[in-house]
Amino acid sequence: MLNAIPSNAAAPFDHLLRTALVHFDAAQTDHAAALCAQALALKPLDPAAWILQGEIHRRRGHLSEAIAAFQNAATHAPTVAFAHLRLARALLDARRFSDALAAADQALRCDPASLEALNIRGLCVLGLGHPADAVEPLQHVLRHCPDDLQTLSNLGLALTATNRPAEALPLLEHAVALDPRHTAALTNLALARMHTHQYAAAIAAARGVVAIEPSVTIYNNWIAAATALGDIPEALAALRNALALATSAGTDSTAADLGSALLLTLHYDPQLSPDALFHAHQEWNARH
Repeated sequence: MLNAIPSNAAAPFDHLLRTALVHFDAAQTDHAAALCAQALALKPLDPAAWILQGEIHRRRGHLSEAIAAFQNAATHAPTVAFAHLRLARALLDARRFSDALAAADQALRCDPASLEALNIRGLCVLGLGHPADAVEPLQHVLRHCPDDLQTLSNLGLALTATNRPAEALPLLEHAVALDPRHTAALTNLALARMHTHQYAAAIAAARGVVAIEPSVTIYNNWIAAATALGDIPEALAALRNALALATSAGTDSTAADLGSALLLTLHYDPQLSPDALFHAHQEWNARH
């Protein structure tokens, strides 16, 4: 990492930074942070030190501080693609898509052949709601890295979002074959299967996600697929699981929406009496 960007390091500074990196690689972030701070006290404009500090903050889960450190690195190394890439990746993680796109574009100006910058660029325009603009850069990356899981998953999502789910399916199936526990690829596969009317297969993909990392998003795909199949018990089970998840997470507006959807679906449950249906509506009204 430290060799990726220039550093005019004097011996004490160099020793501090190299030792900090050793501690960072050993997951000893407190020691790494202290040594990195000492290095920056000696050379406050050194981009390598700022990059390492950003990585330390990122590992600690301090994304705002990581972004600030990477911004300093990019400022002090304006022609080095790596510094802008680290900034772009952190901004992308923070879902600051416009800012991440600007950083990725700056990285591409420094290194027009950077596949990572193209990949981040595709993810940014996807996050900004322009999936058609994400397709070409992600396809370019995939031509060079045909087994890159993130690119396969996100290109599949972009194709599905541009009404090309049949093209997305083989990409997403390949991603899942490479890593059956890749939840993003499984989630996007469920969506692509929904859009190609493969409802039972969509539920199978959704089950795979839920077994690893349950989310309201994947339950919504499951609910839609079950409803399209006319499998009301399956839809109700998925709705109740999604509602429990949203309630435990404290997301009241999502819980209210899911509860409303549950009430609608209950109308199609032949086992439910009119009194029980009315009571369910009263409970929702009292809660929300």
